[in-house]
Amino acid sequence: MSGGKGGETPKTGGRKRQRGACDPDAAKNANKAGKADQAGLLIDAFLAWQAVQKGASEATQKAYGTDLAQLAAFLRGQGVDLARPREVSRRHIQAFLAWLFRQGEAKSSMARKLAAVRSFFRFLLRSGRVSENVAAQVRNPRQEKRHPRALNVDEAFALLDAPKAAPPSEAHAARLLCRDLALAELLYGSGLRISEALGLNLDDVQAHSRVLRVMGKGSRERLAPLSDTSCAALSAWLGERPY
Repeated sequence: MSGGKGGETPKTGGRKRQRGACDPDAAKNANKAGKADQAGLLIDAFLAWQAVQKGASEATQKAYGTDLAQLAAFLRGQGVDLARPREVSRRHIQAFLAWLFRQGEAKSSMARKLAAVRSFFRFLLRSGRVSENVAAQVRNPRQEKRHPRALNVDEAFALLDAPKAAPPSEAHAARLLCRDLALAELLYGSGLRISEALGLNLDDVQAHSRVLRVMGKGSRERLAPLSDTSCAALSAWLGERPY
């Protein structure tokens, strides 16, 4: 009897070890990890393609990788595997954006993430892994329109009439102040865009006729009036410019 019991003990222990090796929870976790790894490999292939074919910067690759990993995690919660991208539908992408909105994501961030997903599915479409770009069927979130606040007349004059004097020891700072004043006068007095003012050359200034030759939008040339104060500030800057 004692021998029989002793002989049964290894069988019982063996069955315990066998149940441990086939633990459903452990198998489920391993399966999830495997799927995540497969999705990660697909994302890595996309990022490598972005770097080689599109010349994407490291910052762009990092942002896209984070966005797509977030999508993959969301889809797993929906019972969908990004490693099998044909399972992903337009409604899944819309649900992802809705989830981001509930998480408090800014609409600009949501648009960026959608752009990453669109590029990812465009890559999958080119490589034959999907038959359509489902992300391209999803509209961008409507962005909030934010208009820059413009200075009123009093604020503009207060800026232009601010004290111009600089300590004698700070000749360089005085020259920079002279330059900045000329730029401000051109923007306010002559109505130039910033890009137009920064693109001016010496030959574009016609001080005798009080006009500027400006290259505007669409590479179209136009003439802008040069006010007396703008002309004086510009002349003062041109005198300091060689230094």
